Amino acid sequence: MSDLEVRGLTWVAAALVGSLEARSARRVDRAADPVAATSLIDVLVADYRLDDAGDINDPTLDRMEVLAGVYGLDDLDTALLAATSAPHLDATIAAAFDLLTGGTDGWPTVAVLLELVGIGTADAAAGVRLGPGSILQRYGLIEVAVSERPLLRRIVRGPDRIAAHLRGDNRLSPLTALMLLAAHPVPSPEAELAARSLAAGSGLVWVRAPLGHAGTSVAVTALAHLNLAPLCIDLTRRPPGTSAIDATVAAVLDASLIGRGLIVAGADELAGNRDIGRPEALMSAPGPVLAIGTAPWRRDWMLGEQPWPFTVDAPALTPSQRARIWQAELPELHDPSSLDGVQAELSTLRLAPEDVALTAAQARLMAAAGDVPVTTEVVREAARALGAANNAGRGAVTRRSAVASTFADLSLNPGTAAELHRLVGWARHRDEVTSQGDVHGKAGKGIGIAALFTGSPGTGKTLAAHVVADELGLELFQVDLSGVVDKYIGETEKNLEKIFHDAETRNVVLFFDEADALFGSRSSVKDSRDRYANQEVSYLLQRMEHYDGITILATNLRGNLDAAFSRRMQFLIHFPDPDEATRARLWEQHLRQAGALDTDNPVDIANLAKWADLAGGDIRNIVLGAAYDAISVGEPVGMRHVRAATAREFQKLSRRLPPAFAADTQPVIPSPSPATP
Repeated sequence: MSDLEVRGLTWVAAALVGSLEARSARRVDRAADPVAATSLIDVLVADYRLDDAGDINDPTLDRMEVLAGVYGLDDLDTALLAATSAPHLDATIAAAFDLLTGGTDGWPTVAVLLELVGIGTADAAAGVRLGPGSILQRYGLIEVAVSERPLLRRIVRGPDRIAAHLRGDNRLSPLTALMLLAAHPVPSPEAELAARSLAAGSGLVWVRAPLGHAGTSVAVTALAHLNLAPLCIDLTRRPPGTSAIDATVAAVLDASLIGRGLIVAGADELAGNRDIGRPEALMSAPGPVLAIGTAPWRRDWMLGEQPWPFTVDAPALTPSQRARIWQAELPELHDPSSLDGVQAELSTLRLAPEDVALTAAQARLMAAAGDVPVTTEVVREAARALGAANNAGRGAVTRRSAVASTFADLSLNPGTAAELHRLVGWARHRDEVTSQGDVHGKAGKGIGIAALFTGSPGTGKTLAAHVVADELGLELFQVDLSGVVDKYIGETEKNLEKIFHDAETRNVVLFFDEADALFGSRSSVKDSRDRYANQEVSYLLQRMEHYDGITILATNLRGNLDAAFSRRMQFLIHFPDPDEATRARLWEQHLRQAGALDTDNPVDIANLAKWADLAGGDIRNIVLGAAYDAISVGEPVGMRHVRAATAREFQKLSRRLPPAFAADTQPVIPSPSPATP
């Protein structure tokens, strides 16, 4: 045999020879074919002679010893590990275990393992060596089957990954490979602090990294200071049905076997859910671990007397740092000699470094599919597509138009339009401002941007929210009030916290339409319902103040909102009812999108703008109705269709039709469709 002929495997074979000989001598019932047992003993003795147990040509080939050194295993634990790995490496040993156990598909039982290492079945050491808290189980080096069998008859398996390592195969386990994440080093003081902590003996460093911060960059740079290669995974990429604790154990094992430092992004998945597990898999790892989460480390995550992990806050990426990452990922898109163009084009995509790599790969695929070059618009479209996939099923609804909305789609007065442009400008340059000082985020407040859109129905508030999101290359995350408000006390706050958390950890614009339903004025407490309603509003006030994302609230009734919200808004943008000139632009804009117009019956835009005192949403409804009426009779859109649609819209709004439209407003009736045979 080659390098598989290690001391551990030889020891297992020798111990099995003794066990089989003893059992053969004691066996009363010879119906189990003693000849087969004797021939198996002969094979084992021939392959694993006791004289050769200590005569290994090159001790450095003994991977079992290296593995024992990594995990700090003593001789007994090493013997147990060798015994559970041996069936993977030699079919004869697997057959021997089958004879010893009466048929367990080649695996040993707890009783057989204890017999091999000389531990009595009633000895307390049995639980120490093979119990749930044992070093072998804690690190995933063995797997004790959970079954209704008595403990001594339970099957003990050796993981495939351990056997592969002993063969010299250092490929990652399939589970770890699915969670791999690309990480970009970005020098920072926080990375140096983390490196010094690891060098001083800290096994775990907790890196707090809110949305868009350089958490993985801090981790990979810290390992680079220690000349350690990283193994970076993202727990949010684990397959459905796989718990975070199992995924972490697999990654810890892989990192230790190949001698790399482990970086665990999405560590909130492990630490924040009591049903999944606590971060003991990280805290007890044999090698250095840097875990990245959005929340600070909490005391209730501590286990016994384990030391508090060293914690650092990841810095926000500056626009120039993010630009360099974009240039590294998409060199074909930019001039490497200049960062200014990169910052201007992609500064609105507030992505973490690892998300930049994903977006760049998606942009290349989309460009190749469309047979077009990679442009900034393709990159933004890729960012929106990935954002929509990440936000699916998150408690709010991701709203997105088939075609991106732009400022050209809005017909607003100059003051309102200027405020919207200023809002987009704030969002684009937020990282530059926060990197220069703490003026945005003082007193523990968040660095989010909040805007309140007010105005009558149909004045363009919702469309403006879409425009802001599309201009920034982000998804619009619209809160579904029916899924938030709950009749049970305290449930509404829980639902809102989930939405805020999801929006904060994703790159989205959080949109509350009809915001007065949630953000209503607090009132004097007359009964328990008032008290709990006031608590909901107070919670929203506090949560808004500590939110780090972009929030837009829209309401038709500003007076119904609690006055305290005004101070928390950086932007209060009013959408007035359109005047005659604005209405004329709205009619022209919507009619251009309605298809062919009837030149023999032209639409009188001037008359419509003068007499039809309507909001932009109402005008859109009229043009849409006219387009359907016209297409149903096979005609281009003409004034007759617009008149009939205008009459219907006024009736729907319970308003009196202006005299100018009183005549010729009969509905357009399409001819019957031919009968389907």
